[in-house]
Amino acid sequence: MIQRIQSIYLLLSGISLSVLLLPIMAFAGLKENSTAQKTLALTDGIINLEDNNISMICTFAGVAMFFAAIFLFKKRALQTKIVALSMVMALIVLIIAVWLIMTYSKLAGNDLNPGIGLGSPVVSIIFGWMANRAIRKDEALVKSMDRLR
Repeated sequence: MIQRIQSIYLLLSGISLSVLLLPIMAFAGLKENSTAQKTLALTDGIINLEDNNISMICTFAGVAMFFAAIFLFKKRALQTKIVALSMVMALIVLIIAVWLIMTYSKLAGNDLNPGIGLGSPVVSIIFGWMANRAIRKDEALVKSMDRLR
């Protein structure tokens, strides 16, 4: 149900996590066929989601769970658990992205240009937290209405 605010938050969270398909970070001065490029195993000088299989799996799983949670509006307890797990997946992806950036920047020693995908896990976690909060408020409202009957 898209008319509920938590559904909007879940949709925005899934979209913002899927932005990780865009580049996370780019090296400004990485030269073609340099030793740093061969050491880093970067063919294009850009850190992407595809550079690490764990981050790619966690991202796709997180996006799928955020979108699946939209349709679990009748099972609010399960919905909160799935959203919490999706937020953990986004946090794992953020940690891996920071680790990749730190590792590659030490090896290359070049200037880094941040990409649009760098902040998307943080935005996704924030929207997930807001969705969880709205789900809990909705559950409290339903329980209070049951008490009145």
